[in-house]
Amino acid sequence: MNRLPALAHGTMLVLALAMVPVAKSEAAVACGDFVGGTVVLTANLDCSAAGGYTAIGIGADDTVIELNGHTLSGGRDLIGVDVSSYNNVTIRGPGVIRGFWLGVRAGNGRGLTVEGVRFDDLGMGISDNHGQDAVILENEFFGMDFHGIQFATVAAGQPDSTGGLVRGNSFDGGGTAIELCGMQTYGHNISRNRIQNQSHFGIVLSDETHRNRIAGNDVDNSYGGLALFNAQRNRIVSERYTSGTLGVWMYSQPPGSCLNTGLRRVNGNRFNGMSLFELQTAVQFGADGVPGSVRRNQFLDSKVYNNERGLVFATDSRENTATGNALFGTVLPIQDSGTANTTSPNYCDSGAC
Repeated sequence: MNRLPALAHGTMLVLALAMVPVAKSEAAVACGDFVGGTVVLTANLDCSAAGGYTAIGIGADDTVIELNGHTLSGGRDLIGVDVSSYNNVTIRGPGVIRGFWLGVRAGNGRGLTVEGVRFDDLGMGISDNHGQDAVILENEFFGMDFHGIQFATVAAGQPDSTGGLVRGNSFDGGGTAIELCGMQTYGHNISRNRIQNQSHFGIVLSDETHRNRIAGNDVDNSYGGLALFNAQRNRIVSERYTSGTLGVWMYSQPPGSCLNTGLRRVNGNRFNGMSLFELQTAVQFGADGVPGSVRRNQFLDSKVYNNERGLVFATDSRENTATGNALFGTVLPIQDSGTANTTSPNYCDSGAC
């Protein structure tokens, strides 16, 4: 009788076991449960009448919640999913998170993933304080009271907020779609998001956040496209802002609630290949604040079309560069009340300007 060698037999056994499917947990989840492992919702879960603080709490690293086409809902006194301090947690659609004051709260953890979820009628969609390597991918945010997504650092001695990816999401209605906030918030990638109907700005960088990449986002019919409030050394590329009051605003406003040194300065930010159309003011360098506080920023090789005002340099702007831009159809292409700014060459309807 032929026998397989022991090594070959063991190899075949391992291969056979590897082919056995791993079952998902589809046990019913109740409001207030703390869960781990892989949890699949089998019905809508309405926590509007539930007490406590959280609809679903995460209780272990590597937890996966699959909404499985269902809706998790509650009132403004609850958090939808509380992930705080756990790593590699995934919340996956299709499905809806609705009604809470905060849809997903994370913080002090690594590897949060939220994908394919609709966030509807919330105070705020996703908050991740002091988190690393979050992936927020292809979600929908409708009717937020305040922020859609916020990455922040708020307390000294806690981990940095870094390495996040926010891509391919859509936002309709709210205050600010995406905010990066705090001096230890850096290295995030915000790209290819579709934003409209925000009462404040589509994207806000504040309280000394730095070295983030903002690329290929589209902000329409909102008060403003992008605000940099004491933000430094960020790279902004190929953004499109249309039909609002302000395209880009750089301003050294008083420090906010995120971790900061108190420094009031917007410096070293670089813009390339922007498209700013049909705005009251396309780019505002400063707002007559702290002298020289909006300094050494670059706005280059962009399309600034059909705006009331193109490039506006207030008295607190200094040593900024705005060149190679096309300011066609703009009533007042360049207004410079600052110090030592470089504003030539640019191109207007009548030629170089």
